[in-house]
Amino acid sequence: MRIFVARLAGTPVFDPSGDQIGRVRDVVVSLRPTAEGTLPPRAHGLVVEVQPRRRVFLPITRVRAIETGAVVFSGRLNMRRFEQRVTETLTIGQLLDQTVTLDDRPWIVYDL
Repeated sequence: MRIFVARLAGTPVFDPSGDQIGRVRDVVVSLRPTAEGTLPPRAHGLVVEVQPRRRVFLPITRVRAIETGAVVFSGRLNMRRFEQRVTETLTIGQLLDQTVTLDDRPWIVYDL
C-alpha cells in the first residue's frame, strides 16, 4: 500500500469499536541502504498522540485501514511512551521540510 505521509499528520485514530483514541503524529520507518543503492523504506508503525499529550507506538501490523480522515486499528494499544530506536527514522519529524541534494541541486522534501 502506498500513502502520502504528510497527509497522515493529525489524522484521527480509531479503535475497533469506533472510538477515537488519538491522532497520528509521525510514521516510523527503517531506511534500507544496500551496496547496489537503497530499497524503499519499510514502515514499522505510527506514533499516535493520546490524551494528555502522550505519544505511543501503534505497530503497522495492527492498522486495518487508512482512509480519508481516519486510521482504524485492531487489537490493543500499548500505552507505554514511544521511544525511537537507533535504526528508526521519524518521517514527519526528521525528513519533511529537509533540504537534500540530488543531481548537484538542492531540493526540499515536501512529502514521502
